[in-house]
Amino acid sequence: MKIFLYWMPLMETKKMRILLIIPGLSPAFSEAFYLYKEIADKGNQILVITAQRVIKKDKNKYLDKIEDHENIKILRLFKKPQDINNWMKILIKFKTTYQNIIQFCPDIILCSQQSNMKLAFLLKRIIRIPIVLIMEKIYDPLKPNILLRKRAYLGINFLGNILGYFYWTWIYRNADSVITANFNDEKNFRKIERKNKKLNFVQWPSFPPVIEFDSVIRDDNRAVFIGNFTRHKNLNEFSKTIPKLIENTKLKEFIIVGDGKETKAINNLTKRYPNNIKHIRALSREKCLELIAGSYFTYNPSIGGSWGLILDTWAAKTALVVSHNHFNFQDNEDCLIVTKENIVDKINLLYNNKDIYKQIVNGGYNRYLRQHSNAAIAELYLKIISKTLNKESEYL
Repeated sequence: MKIFLYWMPLMETKKMRILLIIPGLSPAFSEAFYLYKEIADKGNQILVITAQRVIKKDKNKYLDKIEDHENIKILRLFKKPQDINNWMKILIKFKTTYQNIIQFCPDIILCSQQSNMKLAFLLKRIIRIPIVLIMEKIYDPLKPNILLRKRAYLGINFLGNILGYFYWTWIYRNADSVITANFNDEKNFRKIERKNKKLNFVQWPSFPPVIEFDSVIRDDNRAVFIGNFTRHKNLNEFSKTIPKLIENTKLKEFIIVGDGKETKAINNLTKRYPNNIKHIRALSREKCLELIAGSYFTYNPSIGGSWGLILDTWAAKTALVVSHNHFNFQDNEDCLIVTKENIVDKINLLYNNKDIYKQIVNGGYNRYLRQHSNAAIAELYLKIISKTLNKESEYL
């Protein structure tokens, strides 16, 4: 039986001092700041170890080394996010890092992303406090190399499977609790969970919208995709489906926002349909939200991830169209699930049946409010942190 974590307000808990290690954090450039602000607003103290560099409109920007907010102190001790994953950079900065942490006297380490586990591991060995690790996805016994980049195992699957297993073993041995945001990971909990090494599924958080969605005028002839061009985004699917939609539905404009290595399919489509398909490499968050809110639907072919596009679509009350069910989607309730074979019929249904459209939009919006708000996710994080500190091992 699947076990879900849903938000319920907690009893008053002990205030904690949390050391957060994260690639980047800023109220101006990182929406995740507002999730941790929810935790801090409950009386908890947070010391953040992070990097200076952020990318804004395709340009590097380096933020101040120290930033203070109520109950949150941000120390940008590393220049780039990759430096937190580099043993040499960690050792160079370790004296300063250690001095600040000793002054703060944390109860627990909250490590965002497995790439930051090297620093978390080193600190745990010295100051003897537990680690709660937050991951987008965890180890899959059927895909052991899932946590590795392809270049790490030279594209040799057999080698990747071995390295992937040992990488996960190291991560899991040194984290006291692990949080995954991947719904599909739950099926593997019983297979890989060990005594006193808790695995938890917590929905991916959403962040406060920066625009008034109701003020945006919707163009019923437009759809959009926004995201990085990586393998799991499955963008090659567009080559077979978008031409069908342009030629057989009311869709007249498809806008793709993003960049990355997997650009061949996108380039071919823009050449073939220069008046219908547009590729924009980068937009501000505000412009992306306006584009989502002003489109009839978003089309997401990803086989995993894409949480940002999914949650922003639901928040904007725009219809979500997906071709892979990696997030417990409910067809005709919170999205439209399509295949390459039926996509034309289902999109025409979305255009011709306004009741279905309204049902999908309202269902997605209600799920967004119920499962993904900062308040809900903050409560669950605090519950897991508290249980980890108390060494409780029962299921939540």
